[in-house]
Amino acid sequence: MSSCSVRSRYLQRIFVCSSLLAICLIPALPTAAQQRSPEIQLTRTVRTWEFLPVVGARAGLFGYETGDFEAWVYPLKIFRDFHLIFHIGDRALPAESLARTLTVRPESATLLYAGDNFRVRETLSIPANEPGAVILLEIETEQPLEVEALFTPDFQLEWPAALGGTFVNWDSAKHAFLFGEETKKFAALVGSPTAGDAHVAYQTNYSLANDNSMRLGVVQKGKETRAIAIAASVNGLQAFV
Repeated sequence: MSSCSVRSRYLQRIFVCSSLLAICLIPALPTAAQQRSPEIQLTRTVRTWEFLPVVGARAGLFGYETGDFEAWVYPLKIFRDFHLIFHIGDRALPAESLARTLTVRPESATLLYAGDNFRVRETLSIPANEPGAVILLEIETEQPLEVEALFTPDFQLEWPAALGGTFVNWDSAKHAFLFGEETKKFAALVGSPTAGDAHVAYQTNYSLANDNSMRLGVVQKGKETRAIAIAASVNGLQAFV
């Protein structure tokens, strides 16, 4: 038998087997298409010394697994030393002392804080192509609890550029801090729909406060969600009107 005939028969068998396999798989295709792929995530115990970045094309949150971080909306740095305090009864509990686990996904990172009778999941996420960030707080508590968010304003352009005189004001109508500078070109916003009881950093001859802070509203009992939005603009404060 010639080598050509052997090769021909071999190719025929491969073709037949491939055809049968395809026919067998056809009924399974709709079912496979309907099945969702499992969520991609990793969870482990918090390591307080580890760097934690959450980044997108136009913004980034850079900090540590304690929940302390700084916020950028390129080319602007908005603030540093962001952290949470949980107010429950007459106690003020720093969130970093209660950080338990970290869960990372392609689009976000979640820190779990747990106390004796409450749990708070803080999810940091950056929209893929938007100039801002969202912090989502999922609260579950057995008694009234309020989250306070604090940060140190640090409104500047990326090095080596710099801004002139900058300012931060609280806008009660927007429930947000508004950042601006003397040329009125660059602006930013940090706020929450439920925010109130805000305090603005100040410095005088006899006292000072480095942190801006806002409270996000009391959760009496059960499960509720709070959200913090961070955004910036190179077209001035009118972008937030």
